[in-house]
Amino acid sequence: MTATAGNTMKAYRDWTGAKVPEALRDLRKRQAVESGKILQALKAGPRTAPELAQETGLPSPLVVWYVMTFVKAKAVRTVEKTEDGFFRYALAPKGGASA
Repeated sequence: MTATAGNTMKAYRDWTGAKVPEALRDLRKRQAVESGKILQALKAGPRTAPELAQETGLPSPLVVWYVMTFVKAKAVRTVEKTEDGFFRYALAPKGGASA
């Protein structure tokens, strides 16, 4: 079994004949679409979770889950706290450095 860099799992699946379950494939596609909507909205500028939910059409708890995941991964950073008590989030500079 030989694999090029980045294709180890594909080579393993090809070698073993393992199949990715359809439900897992669908979940990953849905997550890619949802996270893409949030990141696209943040490209326009800093937003709060309620603003992101309204703009993307996604439920607020789901938006918060994605935003917290992005913050942990340092792809998104907290910018400020609004008068309403919400935090405004923005895309982090490339490399995950905080401003």
